Amino acid sequence: MDLMVSRNALYFSIPIVFTVLISLSGCSNLGPVKAENITEKSILTALKYIDEDYYDSVKVSDLYRNSLANVHAYLEENQLHIPLSIKNAYLAKKPITLKNFLPSLRVPLNDYYQQSSGEVSLEQLQLSALIGLTGNIDEYGRYIGPALVDNIDYKRKYARTGIWYRYTKDGVYVLAVNDDSPAERAGITAHSKINSINSKPTSSLSRKEVDDFMDGYVGGEITLEIVSEKGKKPESYVLPYERYVETTVIRDYSAKNIAYLHIRDFAGSTDVVKMAIEKIRKAQGRRMLHGVLLDLRDSDGTSLLDAYDVANIFLDSVRLFTLGKNVVSNNLTLNTGPGEEFRGVNMVVLINSNTRNGAEILAGALQYYGRALVVGFRSEKDGVVMKRVDLDNGHHFNIRASELLLADGHSLSVSGVTPDVCLTKEVYSGCQDEMPYSEKREMLILANANKALVKSRVGSMQDLEKNVQEAFSDM
Repeated sequence: MDLMVSRNALYFSIPIVFTVLISLSGCSNLGPVKAENITEKSILTALKYIDEDYYDSVKVSDLYRNSLANVHAYLEENQLHIPLSIKNAYLAKKPITLKNFLPSLRVPLNDYYQQSSGEVSLEQLQLSALIGLTGNIDEYGRYIGPALVDNIDYKRKYARTGIWYRYTKDGVYVLAVNDDSPAERAGITAHSKINSINSKPTSSLSRKEVDDFMDGYVGGEITLEIVSEKGKKPESYVLPYERYVETTVIRDYSAKNIAYLHIRDFAGSTDVVKMAIEKIRKAQGRRMLHGVLLDLRDSDGTSLLDAYDVANIFLDSVRLFTLGKNVVSNNLTLNTGPGEEFRGVNMVVLINSNTRNGAEILAGALQYYGRALVVGFRSEKDGVVMKRVDLDNGHHFNIRASELLLADGHSLSVSGVTPDVCLTKEVYSGCQDEMPYSEKREMLILANANKALVKSRVGSMQDLEKNVQEAFSDM
């Protein structure tokens, strides 16, 4: 029996946060360990969310080392140098179990506090250990400090600079700049390359690290080194984090009876998408729409409910997704309601390795129900439901609570969405986009998809797929 979920019963944040009561299998029993202060109490709270079925003594020891490594980094940033032999001695301590984690951590922290001669507080060292712990409990773990806690707007996520970007292996590129944002006022333009963020080369940063840098809080700043064109010298920009009205639909138009809709972010975008569709219909007038090109490349649908609302525009009364294990109900399902714009019209959906979360859900559902042909590269595989854990020091962190299962039953976090037509000829690439960013290539993908839609018979997916294959044969 499917459990239909009320909108008011769900709460989501980055990457996708689900705050229903959950029961993690094998949650740890920490025994009689007592905390001496509120930060230590927060460490114990975080440890309770470790799944003992997954974390054996080796993994717990790794968590301990990650916690200490973050303390060491904090000390180095404050020019407090601990001899390498001492650091290595503490890092090598083993085995570490959940029960002796906090007592084992106290020893080096008290030692470092004594060696600092009061230049740092013991609470600061404990907080650094807590950040190192919560950021490494799983690959999605994220510690949220007081500045972000105070400034978070969960509907619009955090304060930002107005840059919509693409993460690649060779750097980060500006795809678009939001109107009335710090980036626009600074004169930053699309297709520029971000060489470094806060003096750290983007080629050395992970996607998560870039995301963490680009989300800030009101009153904070970020320093970007940007090259606007090849051959030009990089320029440095210091941008403040601000809240502003984000443009969720980047482009919408119709040409040659083909509607083009590029959704950047699903957060609060339902009404914007509907307005864009209405604008397209008015531009069409009495002419019949021949096809729809839905661009979900680099789209970050961080809210499941917003993804659900947008899906209601394109799909009519189908199962959208199911939440997998570790949730109260193992069959917690959201179904779309009656709707479906563009009924009977051919649709192509463009995705890439930066298509994430709710955008993956929409693409996968349109593909599974035969409503659209998905073209591009395998999506990011970011379908994880997160739980927000409130800590005793007033901060919180996010931890994985469940996985998202698409309509066909496969886990989004395991395999993502595989396109019907993959735009790489490398058989062993797994349909991942290994090519460097190119404005010319981006425009060619749009042109080829549009050409295939124009050429295809309305209502024939077989004809559409044949024409898409032909259109992209030279790429």
